[in-house]
Amino acid sequence: MSFLKKDTTPVDIETLKRLRFKLNPWEYTIVNTDDGSVMVIRSGRDIPDIINDLDMIMDTLEEEDIEYIVAACLLGMNESINVNISVLWSLIDRRKEKDARIVDDLRRKIDRNYGVLLFTLPDDKRKLYRLAIRIPYPIRIMVDDSIPELFGNLELPKHGEIVYIIG
Repeated sequence: MSFLKKDTTPVDIETLKRLRFKLNPWEYTIVNTDDGSVMVIRSGRDIPDIINDLDMIMDTLEEEDIEYIVAACLLGMNESINVNISVLWSLIDRRKEKDARIVDDLRRKIDRNYGVLLFTLPDDKRKLYRLAIRIPYPIRIMVDDSIPELFGNLELPKHGEIVYIIG
């Protein structure tokens, strides 16, 4: 199976031109087309670099966003590249493994009684801020759904910082 697809993206050229300037580098959006939903990922380069660009979005890519897409496109300033969707699923799997290792490490570093740590990872090219909060009891929650119940009006960051809630 090829990582790059030579055929054209189902997103019309005018939409791609507009998104080149609307999206910041390494942000993405879902575009609805006649063929289905397409993820458009803005590259930080004139010509997308599939390895580095996908690595840059790995930590902010949401599983829900790729669940129903029919195509994905890396959008540079001068060129775009279609990406096989299986590559995005591989990124999600890689991120889950990475997150599990991070959480294991944080359990050893953070105080059990509501310990908090703001940090970046040395290998993170984007240097995203990550916030870890330790809860003193076993916890399995969906962060987006349960945080308001636990922490009131805490605003969770989207596509710029990462939050770990650790039980």
